[in-house]
Amino acid sequence: MNKKGKIIIGATLAVGLFAIVSYMGVQIVKLKDSCIRLMKVKNLRTGRGLHLTLILGFKNKSDLSLELKSQQYKVYVNDYHVADIKTPLGIQVVSNKETQIPVDINIDADTLLRAGLKNVTALLFDKDKLVVRLQGSVTAKAGIVTVSQIPVDLAWTLKELLEPIPEDSKC
Repeated sequence: MNKKGKIIIGATLAVGLFAIVSYMGVQIVKLKDSCIRLMKVKNLRTGRGLHLTLILGFKNKSDLSLELKSQQYKVYVNDYHVADIKTPLGIQVVSNKETQIPVDINIDADTLLRAGLKNVTALLFDKDKLVVRLQGSVTAKAGIVTVSQIPVDLAWTLKELLEPIPEDSKC
């Protein structure tokens, strides 16, 4: 192959690589612009504490499909740490679709009592003043790339958790 042919092949490869990197950059920006919303609360039980499952909707706005490998959160009630969550997931997030992500929350009775005593006024008089917050991260894998510690910080008032969530609520 002559020198001119090598230059053409090299230039074509460089342009192709630039196009791929640019495309991936745009898709990562769209992925970061994706949103998470509360879809529903289920399995609300009390006994030796409180158990509930939040079903979060993750709206992937990018053309990238990925797998959510795990989630790690700290749960706070009005800034009082009440639980830790660390669970494997294995959930496929399809491009340009919404995917449901379950988050199981278990708060033992003693911790719940301590948090309740600290927040009893808010709970009894104004459910808008009692805030439940999830702070933590998820780990995701797209192809051969695994991204750890993707930050998540979500909060809802007790009123929002107890009210029916409209089917058409959007991100």
